[in-house]
Amino acid sequence: MLPSVLGGAAGLAPLASLVSVQPLDETGNPTPAWSLKVHIALLAVALTTLVPAMILLAAWLGQTSWLSWAAVPAGIATGVSLAAYLGRRAVTRLESRQVRILTILADAAR
Repeated sequence: MLPSVLGGAAGLAPLASLVSVQPLDETGNPTPAWSLKVHIALLAVALTTLVPAMILLAAWLGQTSWLSWAAVPAGIATGVSLAAYLGRRAVTRLESRQVRILTILADAAR
């Protein structure tokens, strides 16, 4: 499950930063909404393990050891797929909304 978590987190981190832009408050500290964003991201990263976890559960319930080994390539494939897909989504979002994101951050810095 580790490769799926690493790949999912690698894709989710930049995407979450662009979906919910959270500038710092006037004292330079994170806003309360930042904490909510972090907790939602942690739950989303945990969901990236669903595919290998379901394979492991099926192997455990069916008492088949060969099926548990299928979770390894499934976890790697899930991690690579999530990192690539979510990374592309982050790049697309940045390209389409870069001026708006920079405006939000610049207004907060004033």
